[in-house]
Amino acid sequence: MDKKAHDKITAFDTLFTTNHIQMLKIVMPCFDRPMQKTLAIYIKYLEFQYTLSCFGSHSVELYGCSPEKEELNIPAICSELLPYCTAEEKKKVEHIAGLFRSMEMYQEMSRTFETMKELFPEGFENAFDFSAGGTEKTKEQGETGTDGAAGPGMIDMLMNMLSPEQKAMFEMFGGNSGNESE
Repeated sequence: MDKKAHDKITAFDTLFTTNHIQMLKIVMPCFDRPMQKTLAIYIKYLEFQYTLSCFGSHSVELYGCSPEKEELNIPAICSELLPYCTAEEKKKVEHIAGLFRSMEMYQEMSRTFETMKELFPEGFENAFDFSAGGTEKTKEQGETGTDGAAGPGMIDMLMNMLSPEQKAMFEMFGGNSGNESE
């Protein structure tokens, strides 16, 4: 467990306890086993009661036990949860984190492509036509290269920079459907 996650847990535990409850936790090991059980239940009851009174008297919102509200970062939260998960739960949490990372990557790629379209509009006329390397529409429009076929578009150059997994992710999220309505 990393220090940041441990600090969050400690901050939460500290927020919903009192000095007297902490003192009970310190002396609890001095008692015999049956008394420790009773004392542990009593300590949890006191913490529960104190927590209810805190929320009843204050309308304070918790920000991960830090002074500012943290930005929602699902992959980071998932990695903080992993040390507390069973093997089966870890697989599910890692899958969720992967999905969110993929969506973030797709959004970033989409922003990059949009920026490239704005910067080089002539190079992106047929950018999202993946059929036959972007040559179909240029042939229909009469724009051909020296050999009768159009050269690869800017999108082909950018797509060649991506790993196979990134290409598959881009296409899975509809990256190749930009000009299908034309």
